[in-house]
Amino acid sequence: SLDQRLLRPDGDTIWVTVTFSIQWDAGGRIQSLIGVVEDIDARKRAELELRTQAHRQQLLSETMDRLLRVDDPAEVMQDIFASLKTTLDLETFLDYDVVPDNGGIRLVAWSGIPEQALEPLIFLKFGQALCGTSAASRQPIIVDHLQSCTDPKASRMQAVGSTAYACFPLIVGERLLGTLAFA
Repeated sequence: SLDQRLLRPDGDTIWVTVTFSIQWDAGGRIQSLIGVVEDIDARKRAELELRTQAHRQQLLSETMDRLLRVDDPAEVMQDIFASLKTTLDLETFLDYDVVPDNGGIRLVAWSGIPEQALEPLIFLKFGQALCGTSAASRQPIIVDHLQSCTDPKASRMQAVGSTAYACFPLIVGERLLGTLAFA
């Protein structure tokens, strides 16, 4: 069998598996040829999506690891964002640090947010908005269709026009350092 891309009459290309069997006669001549073509396009697309997701997860994991190893994550965040931006189709990042004894997180580095929209994002109490909720719960928050989300905690990111959002708590041992969000 052979996996092959096939051009359909409508111009689309699809993946197929071609399997064939040749039967020979006693003189060594082809007596019959039986072939089967199976559409495997959905499987190939799913495999590609899984590889893409695995690559993205690896990039995010490496990013988190790099951030946790530096003394001042805000210093390296612009560089990290530049390397992730194209691969992950990102427009925005928000890097928050925990404010000790204040019950919240403070924005220390960002990109893709207009200056006039920054004010409501500068300080978040634990449980406030999406990043504050991720910090309070110490769990990632991922929203695929942000603009249609009805959770009021999504309103700050909806207001800046983001369409998808992922926030990750930055934790070392038991200590919450902050959150990192991409949109």
